[in-house]
Amino acid sequence: MLSGHRFVAENGVFDLDDERFSLTWDPPRSLVRGTPDARHAVTLEPSSLSVIDDALTMTSLPIASDVYEVAMAPDGATVVTLALGAGLERIDVATGNRVAFDVPGSHLLAVAQGGARAYLGTSSGVLAVDLASGESTPLGLDASIRSMAQSADGRWLAASTDAVDDRDPSPLVLFDTTRGTAAPPFTAVGPGAFTDEGRWLLWSDGTTFQATRTSAPSATPVSIAPELLPAGVFASPDGEVVVLAYGADLHVYCLPESSLHP
Repeated sequence: MLSGHRFVAENGVFDLDDERFSLTWDPPRSLVRGTPDARHAVTLEPSSLSVIDDALTMTSLPIASDVYEVAMAPDGATVVTLALGAGLERIDVATGNRVAFDVPGSHLLAVAQGGARAYLGTSSGVLAVDLASGESTPLGLDASIRSMAQSADGRWLAASTDAVDDRDPSPLVLFDTTRGTAAPPFTAVGPGAFTDEGRWLLWSDGTTFQATRTSAPSATPVSIAPELLPAGVFASPDGEVVVLAYGADLHVYCLPESSLHP
């Protein structure tokens, strides 16, 4: 999502308040990623990617044809891509400067604040890659990573493991990347989404949509909506609006303030 309750979809930017597209493109983009602070987004095309800022200005950057994954640093200044033949590449959005590294086989990534590190989801856990030296460090989770979510300040990373399908409950691990620690896993469907610069992790256990305070991940979560079973969750930074993905359908849900501030 972009700020002001705007959602970046495959075919454009949809304004949830005005219920219309404020920016469209054709053909639809195969992959769309947004920064956790909701001020930037990046879309992947066959031989280029487009960076979209909060003013809906688009910047096009050429990439290798075999790029299959892309992520942005929370501040929007750095883009990192994964390619079959070229490995991992760090791109400075303002200057276009690039640095490439060979990395272990991976299929997901997130980028730390300032673009200093990338977090790779692999078949054997999460790796933290230093984007200056290329050195990689395991985060201590020995499991296949299905999906990941990151907080706006870059501190928190949620990784779901082992699920064969997005709707299958699986262990979800919350990492504090600043301290290098992980909370005990709990069972969830997908990685969920963070709100309020990482204060809350929104997630579903398969029957209940709920919220966990990142500062107290072992505490009892706050139940928000028992009837919801989303395959994907996208939250606005203020925590007021959540877009829930049910396959090809999107549903907008406005969270009551009391749900996130018990």
